Amino acid sequence: MQLPAIIILALATALCPPVLALSNVPYCQGVEFHKSHKFGIASPVHSTPSTIPVFPPFCLVPLQETTCSGLGLSFECFEAYKKDSPFGSGIRMGHFIVFLALNMIGVAFLCSYYNRTRRIWQQSMLLFTAFYAIFTSSFALCRAVWMLSRPLFIGAALHNLFEWFILIQLFSNTVQRQKMYVVRAVTFILAIISLVSLVPNLKAVTLLEQSCGVMLDLGLPVMFSQKWLLEGRDLYKYPAIAHGIHWMFTILPLIFANFFVGEISWMTTFGLEFLVHVSTPITHILYLNWSVGFDEEKRAIQDQDMRRRHISRDEANTLENGDVLERPGKTLAVCWIIGLFFLVGIPQYVLSPCPPNNFCTADPTFYGTAVVQVYPGLEQAFEDRLEKYKLIQKGQSASGNIEYQFTRSLSNPSQYRFFEVWSSIKDVEAWINSGIPSQVFREDGPMAFIMNGTIEVAGYQKPYPGSCKDKAQLGFHVEVKASCQQVWNVVTNFKDCSWIQGCRYASIDPKNPDLRNLSMTDGSFVMEKLLYVTTDKFGYQRLPGDAVLGYEAVVSKTTSTVTGTGCGIGFQYQLHKGNNWQEQVEAMYETQQRDAIPYIRQLFANPGRWVDRQFRVEIVNGFIRHKALSSVHSSLASAARLNAPGNVSKVEIAVEDRHRALAHRWFYIVENPQRDAEPAREILAKNFSLSFSGIRINTFKAFQDWLKGPADQAKASSHVMESFQIQETTNTTNGAHELKMVVTWNGILRSNDEHWIAQTEHSWETIDHADDNFARIKNLKVRFLVPFSPLINEARSGDQETSCIFHPIHAKENTTTLVAHN
Repeated sequence: MQLPAIIILALATALCPPVLALSNVPYCQGVEFHKSHKFGIASPVHSTPSTIPVFPPFCLVPLQETTCSGLGLSFECFEAYKKDSPFGSGIRMGHFIVFLALNMIGVAFLCSYYNRTRRIWQQSMLLFTAFYAIFTSSFALCRAVWMLSRPLFIGAALHNLFEWFILIQLFSNTVQRQKMYVVRAVTFILAIISLVSLVPNLKAVTLLEQSCGVMLDLGLPVMFSQKWLLEGRDLYKYPAIAHGIHWMFTILPLIFANFFVGEISWMTTFGLEFLVHVSTPITHILYLNWSVGFDEEKRAIQDQDMRRRHISRDEANTLENGDVLERPGKTLAVCWIIGLFFLVGIPQYVLSPCPPNNFCTADPTFYGTAVVQVYPGLEQAFEDRLEKYKLIQKGQSASGNIEYQFTRSLSNPSQYRFFEVWSSIKDVEAWINSGIPSQVFREDGPMAFIMNGTIEVAGYQKPYPGSCKDKAQLGFHVEVKASCQQVWNVVTNFKDCSWIQGCRYASIDPKNPDLRNLSMTDGSFVMEKLLYVTTDKFGYQRLPGDAVLGYEAVVSKTTSTVTGTGCGIGFQYQLHKGNNWQEQVEAMYETQQRDAIPYIRQLFANPGRWVDRQFRVEIVNGFIRHKALSSVHSSLASAARLNAPGNVSKVEIAVEDRHRALAHRWFYIVENPQRDAEPAREILAKNFSLSFSGIRINTFKAFQDWLKGPADQAKASSHVMESFQIQETTNTTNGAHELKMVVTWNGILRSNDEHWIAQTEHSWETIDHADDNFARIKNLKVRFLVPFSPLINEARSGDQETSCIFHPIHAKENTTTLVAHN
């Protein structure tokens, strides 16, 4: 492979991560279009300018130990970069791409090694450099998932192991000596891994592994460059360039990035990571390309030495005498000292610590108050008695006291307040343990003047500033007329989103009942995850997506004390501080005050009207829900069939998903107010038969007339499926199945706008061919379980519950007329 081709391939692989990182920065104005993560609906995302500094403050940011979790595992770690920074998601994705790229490079050259040698294992530079790329990829994966943690340091040690193997090939001139040094290198690296795993101090572990790694990462390019540039040995040209790139553009940026963790700038957060992502694949492609030529030259030298000296291959020389590295131990020792300068000297003597951000440091100052009520007429006696004990003077002179004051109320002369300020709670405890307060407030002292001998004591500390927290907190409270039980029945029903303004309907994920997809009136879709439900709290998470703000929310209820209301509802939101989070918080507050609070008050203002409105919203939008669910089940079935083994018939795969997709498609066509029969052509079999209690349809023209005639008596309808069962027939090899389900029908009549309801049992015979988009209906029969009846809302006054009942009037007469809707 020629050098230009190598560089082009490496750049094509490496430029993906920085481009991804850059695409996450809201630095350019404009409008981009993204797809919804659930249904592929395009929605505009408006980018806004951001002011990210080019350089960070040139001071040392101390590493803060935390816990990093990923892939089901958690480890103590130091943050390598801020995940919630403008570049965070791009950097993380970049690490995953580098991980995949290095594995692809390593595997490709392993295949090349096997094709050349036809052996599983042989002392070979190509083999070592292939594994060198693969184990370096583990470093990228660990840094993406667990940051600076023990798994990363173990990955770095394995990375260094194969650097030792490369070095051993160059300073040991026979295979016998190489094998001896390989054993020593493995023993050394195992010792490092053991210390990384066992030493409890994470900072000590970091320094231990990095110092040993830097020794090699600097020593190799120094020795290679000396051979190439000073001695003219072309054998070392490519490794000198490769490891020079590795040192300058991978190792040094990784070291410097640790000095500025938490500082967001183009140089540190983007620039240094850019260099790491680009340089890593280039380094390994150069190494692997060189190793092929090295192995060929090595074998030629061995063959020549074997013929000349009549010795075995293990005893033969592998390099020309002038190509052997001499005294690598001294060079590595010097490089270890130089490496310590970068790891310890720069942070200790070059970069001064960043000044502490006092605003974001927890204030240990303690503020205390004590309130006493003195018997009327004894105020002066109380003051004189207190002065005798010199409590104020003793308190002001106590260790750690900042302020100690004694004051009297202007509005209530019998009330006194002690106001104290201490450096910390420990100083307060020392003051109390000194015994001075208890000596003063004895029964024969000032305590005798205090009403009921009661002192109201309270302690305070300054709250941690909200601007210093990783998450923003916001919320609101609203009082409604409905009872708390009515409110809670609605809010905690995960299938119901009527209390969320702008939500048309909620669809539960068929694979995870704790996930729901909200269809909004603006055409967008929002995913939410149920966290917990208790008697008075309901927690859920709105998952972030394109143009969708992610947050965690808690809804709570309390019995209202406000006259004319029945329940108080609290809404608390917690969101990560990402791009433009201040604007997002202000926008949420504005929406709450303008829209959400009035909407919720109106929603629960009249329970009877709310019940009717809730049903009507579900009915009117039911066909949209069926369309979406049909698409979901169809996609699941297609994916299952695509991944099915070749020896399994396609019609035997994902039978339930295929039939749920069919059922939802059927109800979508029946409920759609456009009354379009054309979509039914792909779900009806060639000789179909539809039977609705006396109405029989067996031609497409008859189905079309029925859809635009009897079915149109309801201006809106909704079908809810229950007891969904699929039975195999004796003809399953031809895709024949029997489907049974119970269906609850809700409809709004066109003639009088009344809400009617019914319940039916469906029996379907279907034919499923692998090449069709849907299974097809051959026979469909409907039997009534509950006949058509008007639904009556009975709203009771006060806190009584609202109920819905069937009204059987004229049910028999209307059965034939409205049966078409089932």
